[in-house]
Amino acid sequence: MKILNLFAGIGGNRTLWGTQHQITAIENNEKIAEIYNKRFPTDEVIVDDAYEYFINNYENYDILWASPPCISHSRNNYGLNGYVYKNKRRKIQLPDLRLYSLILFCKHMFKGKYLIENVIPYYEPLIKPDFIRGRHMYWTNVDIIFKQRTKEYIGSFGTYEKKEIIEEYAAKRKISLSIFDGFNLGKYKQNQIIRDMILPEEGKYLLDCLIYNTQQKLEAWLK
Repeated sequence: MKILNLFAGIGGNRTLWGTQHQITAIENNEKIAEIYNKRFPTDEVIVDDAYEYFINNYENYDILWASPPCISHSRNNYGLNGYVYKNKRRKIQLPDLRLYSLILFCKHMFKGKYLIENVIPYYEPLIKPDFIRGRHMYWTNVDIIFKQRTKEYIGSFGTYEKKEIIEEYAAKRKISLSIFDGFNLGKYKQNQIIRDMILPEEGKYLLDCLIYNTQQKLEAWLK
């Protein structure tokens, strides 16, 4: 499979994908791209604008994963969750609506499988996500089912895990992301970069759904 990993960061979603696929990672920050390249030397890593690369090359790929920057959409960015960074709100930004341009283009023009994710925003999403998991929204053209012990559902807007599941998810996330210890992110805040990433086990599960187009259950990593 030829996989395009847009806005790749240091590759949280890609961690458990293995080496059997032909993966191209697009990251516009050279320092972060260097770290990704060290972690996944078999991938092709390109420092470029992800939107520009996609529109010029999308026909060359079977699968798209895109995680556009979430800061301009986040409730936390404006203190709407009661959280203020260093007692000061960040500089206000206009929502980057290229997120929705990418979703619309994939829905109507991209012939492969795709999954686009972003944070739950401070506004009503302009395009309803196909499912929500934790604090992330997802748009995809593949049916994805999660099993949450006592119930099974295809995620939809407004559906959230129970409190105990969230707590267990957070505990597993802390363990899983310990694999990034030892990577020097320089001036970049390691905790922020790691916090924004998709849990590696979830990234693997979602890629499997895209590849095999099957409705599976995510439960092994919760045991």
